[in-house]
Amino acid sequence: MAGIAAELGLGVAFALMFLAPSLDQSQNDSPKIRVQIKVGLESADGDEYEREEVYKNLNMGGAVPNVVLFNANGDRIAYHRNEGGNEKMEHNAPHDIFAEYFDQGSTQTPEYISVTASGSDAVCITSVSVTPPNTKEMWAFLPGEIAAECAGQGKTWPWFYSQASITVKSEDGFTEENVRPRCLWIDRSSEEQAASVPFEGFSAHLPDFKVDNSKWEEWENDLFQMCASGARFEVYEHMNEKQCPQILTPPPEISGVGIPYDERPACHPDRFHGQPQEDPALDAEQAERVNCMFDDCQEETTPDMIVTPINNKRSHQFGSLSRRRQKQKRWVGQMIWSQDETASAVDLCNDPGSRGPDFFSESEQKFCDMDTHKIFPVCSSEEVECFDPYQNITLHGGVNRRGLKRRYTNVKHWERLNAL
Repeated sequence: MAGIAAELGLGVAFALMFLAPSLDQSQNDSPKIRVQIKVGLESADGDEYEREEVYKNLNMGGAVPNVVLFNANGDRIAYHRNEGGNEKMEHNAPHDIFAEYFDQGSTQTPEYISVTASGSDAVCITSVSVTPPNTKEMWAFLPGEIAAECAGQGKTWPWFYSQASITVKSEDGFTEENVRPRCLWIDRSSEEQAASVPFEGFSAHLPDFKVDNSKWEEWENDLFQMCASGARFEVYEHMNEKQCPQILTPPPEISGVGIPYDERPACHPDRFHGQPQEDPALDAEQAERVNCMFDDCQEETTPDMIVTPINNKRSHQFGSLSRRRQKQKRWVGQMIWSQDETASAVDLCNDPGSRGPDFFSESEQKFCDMDTHKIFPVCSSEEVECFDPYQNITLHGGVNRRGLKRRYTNVKHWERLNAL
């Protein structure tokens, strides 16, 4: 990635974001809005049954998320709902979601998107692209790269390195590189299982992520502009498909406008109320109509219902919500051993928001304990606390004392990416 980044005059993460739509840019001939999701899926050998067993133990993919799209005024215009989390993403492949317009026959252009977890198997999303019907208009962004870059702005959004790789091309098309974009975790708890990642979804202002976006270089030099606006991009601890994100108001005339900028809830229920009946801006009839928009009732209704917000005295805080550190039961006994020089155990450990299996970087000779976010060197006779790569264990008291701290039963090897 260093070559293309140098060509663009951008850092690696921002070059990746700038070139995100090295993704599929084919025209959408469907009457619906196409939303393509890529996840940080693991590769596995064996037949289908054997692969499924591997994925149960170490997997970044799972239930297809719920997707809702909004116009510039914050009105809901289209959605795809994965009822019960039963629709699954294919392994190591992009997944196309076709969001149906609430108003059949509509071709409204989306301006905002919310992506929320539909099941209790956490998914790690590397990229999102949005293509309206019968147009060459397209937006794309890499939520994991944004999350990692915004750590310097006080965000603790849950990113991790991705096993899945993509090929990015320079603007002139002559240079190609294989890269592993970072991914962003979303998860939802169930009655049987607590969430392994305490964030349920995210939203984005699509015009700021247009394919030919010219704002990345400016934002790289001023991360506050990208990270501090809840309407531009935000990750939520509590978010479902019925809730509405913040919007910029009035709608900006051009993308990438500087902040601070006035923001308000797009519609209702807003981000602070999980269900329509909990939002004081909705009476009982309005709450029922919102539920009916998402097939939670048998009553016939007109799905283009928009609720006018009323004054709500609740204090809205537009920054990140409080973060609770949870033990990562999902990844107990699992470790990734990486030969990829672009995946840093040090960077992973230094960001308190990152989530995932314990991580050993062969090139750095450093090990990251993801439970404690503590970095361990490779063992030598002088080390007090260290990681032994020959036994895949972390030790207290150095090599001589052999005080066992943790042993790994599932070690996944990530090879160095092939140069093109």
